[in-house]
Amino acid sequence: MKKRLLTWLITTALIASAVLPAAASEDTASDTAAVFQPEIIYEQNFDMPDESDEAKALAQLNWTVQTKAMGAYTDPTAKISIADGRLAVVGASDTYYLMLTEEQMAPYDGKTITIQYEMEYTTAGNASRYFCILANYAGQKYNSFHFRNNGCANNQAHLDGGWRTYDAYNPSIDAYAAATDSGNGSSISMKLLGKKYESNVTRFSGIPVTVRYVLDPDAGISAYMKLAEHDEGAFVLVSAPDPNGDATPYYRTWDANAICLKIGGSQNGYIDNIAIWTGNGNYPQPVEETTVEETETVEEPTESEQITEEPADEPETEKEPEKVREPQTIVNKIAICAVALFGGFIVYKKGKQEEQTK
Repeated sequence: MKKRLLTWLITTALIASAVLPAAASEDTASDTAAVFQPEIIYEQNFDMPDESDEAKALAQLNWTVQTKAMGAYTDPTAKISIADGRLAVVGASDTYYLMLTEEQMAPYDGKTITIQYEMEYTTAGNASRYFCILANYAGQKYNSFHFRNNGCANNQAHLDGGWRTYDAYNPSIDAYAAATDSGNGSSISMKLLGKKYESNVTRFSGIPVTVRYVLDPDAGISAYMKLAEHDEGAFVLVSAPDPNGDATPYYRTWDANAICLKIGGSQNGYIDNIAIWTGNGNYPQPVEETTVEETETVEEPTESEQITEEPADEPETEKEPEKVREPQTIVNKIAICAVALFGGFIVYKKGKQEEQTK
């Protein structure tokens, strides 16, 4: 009889254990770690009326031109305007435009950020000129990835009048921005256009490119580029931080987070589609949320009926269908356990009767 009782208890426990873990998985599902969602910090596509007057253009953008009295390295001589949905640049000597202040960027201190923008060079005083967006701007100190018209670049820190470099030639990754196809790696001209670097040739005049500048507080500063006409997958790593770079020990040694546009000398051209976001991935895309009601429709109404019955000002995310269905799920599980208990009892009772007849 004791063996029959033990058999009944084991059988019942096995059946119940096959059912109950499902309830446990539902309870722990909400404890899953949230997936990182990049935050867009700033966007500017210059989709605004044309404005040739710099002061008025700056007012539309909410930018401020910097002077030596304000801490800039030089006084302004370049000019910017808004033309045909782009920022038009007329270069002269180095000029700085503050885009995002220290206060605006303070919430992102210590976080990885990505700065991306499209640019097209036109005419230039010489092939080594450029414009770029600076990070960690503090007047005399800032971080800069400046891509030159001739097809090479520098990933550097400007420190009180001098330059130090974050990257270095490493043949295993070939990601030295200043490479010139002469034993120090392949140049950006070679990487993007398949053409050998020539210092006096304005190789990129009339060729729109996209720059992606990534600042990671732990890993350092990297830069990627592609021809603007190509898709996201075409980005090429053109600069990677290196422990041998003489700027590496200075990274994040000054407390600054402001963002600034620099016109690096007599380079003319255009800038467009500026975006800054947290993280080091691709440009963040909107996340489309799908509710249970949308995927488990009973009557399957037409698209026009769905639009009529579900206006945009009543977001589906307020509903919690899982909680509504949970009582029924628990009842089902209790019923299954009851059946298991009853079945086990019948087996036990029959076995007892057989023992009595022996």
